[in-house]
Amino acid sequence: MNTQPEKNNPGTALSVKGDGEPKTPKQAAPKVKPAPPAKPEKVDPGNQDLALMQRIAARNVKGNWLAFFGILPADAAIVLSQADLTGFKIKGARLSDADLSGATLIAVELSEANLIRCNLSKSDLTKANLSRAQLIKARLTGADLTKANLQGADLTGADLSGADLTRANLKGCDLTGVKLDGAILLAADLTGALRNGLDLSSADTTAAILN
Repeated sequence: MNTQPEKNNPGTALSVKGDGEPKTPKQAAPKVKPAPPAKPEKVDPGNQDLALMQRIAARNVKGNWLAFFGILPADAAIVLSQADLTGFKIKGARLSDADLSGATLIAVELSEANLIRCNLSKSDLTKANLSRAQLIKARLTGADLTKANLQGADLTGADLSGADLTRANLKGCDLTGVKLDGAILLAADLTGALRNGLDLSSADTTAAILN
């Protein structure tokens, strides 16, 4: 008789606890991927510029506690005379009856804005985008509109006496009853513009496109 102890099969060996029960093999904890960092919320620069413009206008409102904290009251007149709004993106802004006389508005984005009866006299609107803007009865006397984009804008009854519209884009805009006494329209493009009652006799239309 063979009295040698039987050898355990190494492939089926189990470790034994101190109380004689087999140990359960430990399983590795699942790896949890860290959450990706939250992307910063995109802020429309136009909203920032509009808020800044309103704070600037609020400085000119006297005797109102909202204005004291930089908030423009809803019923307050918008006075931005001599303000520097260069490069502001305020598309569609509501500025009817606002005072922007002498303001610096170089390359400002004012497309589709409401500028009805707005005072823009002697303002600098060089390369400004005023396409499809409402400029009905606006005052633009002596304004600099060199290379400004006024395509599709409504300028009915506006006063542009003495304004500089050199190389301005006036395609398809409404110039009904516009005053252009002494205005400069050097190389301006008036293709398709409505010119009912428009008097260009005292304006400089050298090289202007008047089709």
